[in-house]
Amino acid sequence: MNSFKRNTIFATCGNLSTTFALACIVFGTARLGGPEAIGRFSYALAVCAPIFLLAALRLRDVGASESDASYSLGTFLLTSVLTNSVAILTIIPTGLLLGLDRSTLVTALLLGCWKFVSALSNVVYGHHQREIKMLLIAKLQIIHGICSIFVFTACLLLTKNLLMAVALLSVTNVLVFLAFDTRTIDLPGLISDLIGSLRSHFRKAIILCATTLPLGLAGAIFALNMLIPRSMLDNFFTLKDVGIFAILAFFARLGTPIMQGIGQTTSRQLSVAFHENEATRFKKLLTKVIAIPVSAGLILVLLGWFVGAEMLLLIYGEQYVVQPLSVVSIMIYATLVYISTYLTYALIAARRHGSQLVILIVTIVATLACCYFLIPKYGVLGACLSLMMSSIVRVIGTGLVVWLILGSMIPKEFSPTGSPRDIRAKPINPST
Repeated sequence: MNSFKRNTIFATCGNLSTTFALACIVFGTARLGGPEAIGRFSYALAVCAPIFLLAALRLRDVGASESDASYSLGTFLLTSVLTNSVAILTIIPTGLLLGLDRSTLVTALLLGCWKFVSALSNVVYGHHQREIKMLLIAKLQIIHGICSIFVFTACLLLTKNLLMAVALLSVTNVLVFLAFDTRTIDLPGLISDLIGSLRSHFRKAIILCATTLPLGLAGAIFALNMLIPRSMLDNFFTLKDVGIFAILAFFARLGTPIMQGIGQTTSRQLSVAFHENEATRFKKLLTKVIAIPVSAGLILVLLGWFVGAEMLLLIYGEQYVVQPLSVVSIMIYATLVYISTYLTYALIAARRHGSQLVILIVTIVATLACCYFLIPKYGVLGACLSLMMSSIVRVIGTGLVVWLILGSMIPKEFSPTGSPRDIRAKPINPST
């Protein structure tokens, strides 16, 4: 097995452990708390998502794809601490603006603490990812996942108190970060370096924030795709409908770890291919991978149509069963998200941060329009159809930008001596 396949497997296993942990948390909340509890949990999570995706600035992917190591790990960690501290403070006014009840607002604050620690872990993962240490990252993610599942499920089972379970979840992730993540880096050296040249690191952190802000805004806008349908369902219907939609929408996340694993493994190669102007290699990496979500998507759509309702009944119970069209819409949405997720790594490698922002602004406008017309009439089905339409807009926009990137790269071929030469710059012999 070559290193690419091995590292892809490690990255996928690590991402799957994180998704599996969240799946167990969602499953436990749905089973032990019912649709209203999962509705409150998912709504609070949806409120946190745009805020913390904005604060994250995709620092892991930026750090992993850096070609010249312009910023140190200490600068990345300082940037993450600053942005996520602001994110924590933003939750309360955002929750009050959205009219959250006290329990949902407190749940959002506790989930915010969890997101804070996860952001710091991701910066550490990005540092290791740049050095292609995917096995180490996978081990850390698995440890976080196992501890999160055990603590959250045990607490919810014993106390039936969602707030206490989320609080313990946050504390557990802090302890795991301090006990395991920090041991893989020279933390005392980083702290000493930060204290010794704090002004320099702070200045670089501000520059890094400004550079990666389009990525953070793009992530926040993408997360609004989930917040908008939930908010409108809560406005026109009940928390029970929000919970049912949350269960359906979660299915869209199940394949994302695989595409992220592939993207994280190839992000460095995409970056090198772009900066060395190797258009053929860049295109080959893209086309080779896109076949995976397309094939998987066809299977998901067929499964959603024929056994989607039965799967919901078996896993969650009869109160979560919906019509097959809702499940199929979510599966189509998932497929298109997987495709655009990988294409986004190409945009990051090419440093087309602004393009992502424009694409997602157009996507969120499409989501708002679809939700406005569909949710009041069709409820949960309308929310699923809205997500599907938004994913079509996003994949078209992302694909167009990738096509433009490929068009801007000058094709190269190899001369007899082995050095690359520009095909377009090839001299023309007048005598021929």
